[in-house]
Formats: sequence, structure tokens, C-alpha cells
Amino acid sequence: MKVQLDNIGKRYKRDWIIKDLSHVFEPNSKTAITGPNGSGKSTLLKMLSGYLTPNQGSISFIHESTFLERENIFKNVSYCAPYTNVPSEFTLIELLRFQHSLKPFAQNFDVDQIPDRLTLGAHKNKLISNFSSGMRQRVKLGMALFSDASLVLLDEPTSNLDKAGIEWFSEAVSNHTSNKTVIICSNNQPAELGLCKENLALTTP
Repeated sequence: MKVQLDNIGKRYKRDWIIKDLSHVFEPNSKTAITGPNGSGKSTLLKMLSGYLTPNQGSISFIHESTFLERENIFKNVSYCAPYTNVPSEFTLIELLRFQHSLKPFAQNFDVDQIPDRLTLGAHKNKLISNFSSGMRQRVKLGMALFSDASLVLLDEPTSNLDKAGIEWFSEAVSNHTSNKTVIICSNNQPAELGLCKENLALTTP
């Protein structure tokens, strides 16, 4: 998917968080969004997801030469952030099946095999409420990366991951997103920046 930002801005009350930003995310590219705290990295990701609307300018989503209407963005976008939660009352396999019913996984993924792809096969029948923060983060990342979406948005994806989790994440991005546009909000973590060939550096307005 190609995403085009034309002079977008977002403000809260009178304070501009992002102002006069233009950029093009090319199809199948991997881009890191960097910048100091307060520069609007997470806000930009929320606008790209359709959760927030710019106060100025426009965002265009072009998938296979077709401009997508706002109501059609959701099915083409997957999103993972530290502040998003997963239902804790499900077991892992129940959660994955529920997720698949809402947003299907890519065709090369069998839902029942995804716990093994997450290296959580031994925990597939355990409640999410009993998972550690690192295990939950791996589940959220897997649901985003393995979904049948052409745009993947990740906010600080290596947060809560240990060394093994970071290695798993890097391999998952490298192996399963060649046909996706991936945008990562990063606090300059080497494992995140190393996956991206492009960088969009934000500054405070």
C-alpha cells in the first residue's frame, strides 16, 4: 500500500502536535518514524490507522492503484502499540480464532499453527490473563504481522520484549512483510531501526 501525507496537521486545543507534514510511504517499504518525546510519533500512527483525523491536510491510501475510502481502511491495516490491550479472558488459541474472524490472517497461516510461530505453542490453551507482558507483546505483534493487511503500523514494537523476543520480532518482520508497507514508531532502538531502510524524523512544531 502507498500512503501519501499532504500538508497534514493535528492539534489538541490550541497546541499543534504535528503541523505541515508531507511525506510518501511507498508500497512495500519499511519506514522508521523517529523524533523526541512530544514530536507526535504516536499521534501520526493513530492518524495513519484512521483512529484520528487530521485537523489540516489529507491522508491518501492507495492499494493496488485504487484510492481507498476511509471506511475501507480498517480491513487493510493492522496495528500494534503498547497501549492496546488483548482480551484476557480468552486462551491464546481462542484469541487467535476470534481475531481471525474479525481480520483474517494471511493465506499461508493456519490459525492453529500460529501459537508455534509465536514460539508459544506450549501456552496455546492458557488464559491470556496468565501471560507475562513480553508474551502479550509477542501475541499482539504476531496478530499484526501475520494478518492479511497491506499496511502494518507498529508503535515501539520491542517494548516489553527480552533478547529472544526481539530476535523473534526481527525474523518475523524480515520473513513475513515483504509484500506489506511497514511503519514503525521508534525511540531509536537499534533492533527497530535496523529493519527500516527509510526514516521520517519528526520535530516539535
